[in-house]
Amino acid sequence: MRVIFRLFGQLRSTLGNKAEVEIELEDKEITVLEAIEFLTKTYPELDGLLFTNKKLHSFYNIMINSKTIHHEELSTYLVTEDKTEISILPFVAGG
Repeated sequence: MRVIFRLFGQLRSTLGNKAEVEIELEDKEITVLEAIEFLTKTYPELDGLLFTNKKLHSFYNIMINSKTIHHEELSTYLVTEDKTEISILPFVAGG
């Protein structure tokens, strides 16, 4: 199964301005959190930006195929379709 990650902000610039990366996963069914962890194994330079003490930073919005997934759902929401898009967006604040 392939997952397409759409990256924004510092995540994108860390990977040389790649807007998206596609990763092949061995499992046919994986949680969103496991998919993001696999992303950091493939691109270890993202690990410190996404996680602290193995916990995903709360200042990222996660979207699956344009649907927002709340952080408390990340360890239970399953990715089951090939070419699922996972977008990782930093919160934007301002006035």
